[in-house]
Amino acid sequence: MDRVTIAKGTMLYHGTDSAGDFAIPDGPCWFTLRHEDAIRWVGWSESLPQGRERGLGRVLVSETIDDIDLVDVTALKRWEAVATAVCDDPEATSYAVANAFLKNGIVGWIGDREIMLTNPGQALKAREVIYLEPEYGAPSLK
Repeated sequence: MDRVTIAKGTMLYHGTDSAGDFAIPDGPCWFTLRHEDAIRWVGWSESLPQGRERGLGRVLVSETIDDIDLVDVTALKRWEAVATAVCDDPEATSYAVANAFLKNGIVGWIGDREIMLTNPGQALKAREVIYLEPEYGAPSLK
């Protein structure tokens, strides 16, 4: 698979409604280069990771500490192709694929509009947390 480099200083965005006061997720997590996409992905999941509760919708804004070398999976088009290529299982979860990448020293991958980082705390520094209104439409004044 091809590689793509995200340059040092690039802003990445993560939409979440998980409870907790964190500015960078503590495990494998999806990011985007576009603030608008992060807003759209706030609350996208029907079930939260084990041990998490719903909280305020927000976009976490982070900056890359150094260049990040990512595997480019855009040519694979469908998730099943990515999961099969990495885990030999078309039903593997994004968490399982991220852990397989991590075991091979790969920090993440990039698709059409999304970036998975296997360990965001090592690659990013927090810049801002933008709280959203309950309907996730516009930033709040908090």
